[in-house]
Amino acid sequence: MNSHPISPYATIGTICGGTAGVAQAIIIGHSPLFSLVLAAVSGAVAGAIYGYVKLVLAARRGTDRR
Repeated sequence: MNSHPISPYATIGTICGGTAGVAQAIIIGHSPLFSLVLAAVSGAVAGAIYGYVKLVLAARRGTDRR
């Protein structure tokens, strides 16, 4: 079973977002779990959007060639 082309970007976004959430929670003093979950979800969404944009641009480049 092949993974979706966007999934690596979502995974990278989740890891980066989760790390940023923990750092933010430590600095601000909020609940680390809440900040971790919120940042991981927003990171995954941002990563998936970035991956989608890359796929669309790659598809356009592929169809623009004559």
